[in-house]
Amino acid sequence: MRILVDTNVFLDLLLKREPFFEDGVQFIHKCKRERHEIYLNAMQFRDIEYIIRKKVDNKETYKMLINGVYGIVNRVIPLTADDAINTIFEPGKDFEDTLLANSAESAGLQVIVSSNAKDFYPTNIRAFTLKEFNALPQNSYISK
Repeated sequence: MRILVDTNVFLDLLLKREPFFEDGVQFIHKCKRERHEIYLNAMQFRDIEYIIRKKVDNKETYKMLINGVYGIVNRVIPLTADDAINTIFEPGKDFEDTLLANSAESAGLQVIVSSNAKDFYPTNIRAFTLKEFNALPQNSYISK
């Protein structure tokens, strides 16, 4: 399965933020075990880098954490002008979440995993919380 992972999940993992850290670790293990592919888009990588840089004083720790993103992600997908323009006309509550969903759909991804999956509705891609995704049977087929 090809999964867009929301920015908050990466930050929960990298910064060991509770109450989502353990669910995030289980999610990563499930993805590796079941050979799911993890994606993020270019904007997310910028956001993650910015927040990590502000939260971590030690430059070596900062580099290690940013490099850790590449250890988790299979691919960084582009964020296109069409994704941004289409988002303006979408009914979603949150511009950033709707933009992520549009970029995931453009890239042909199947699922979004987020700490706040409810913010991704209505979109054309199914969104799960970490707990919901972790509870899915092994190699489940997901359809909207």
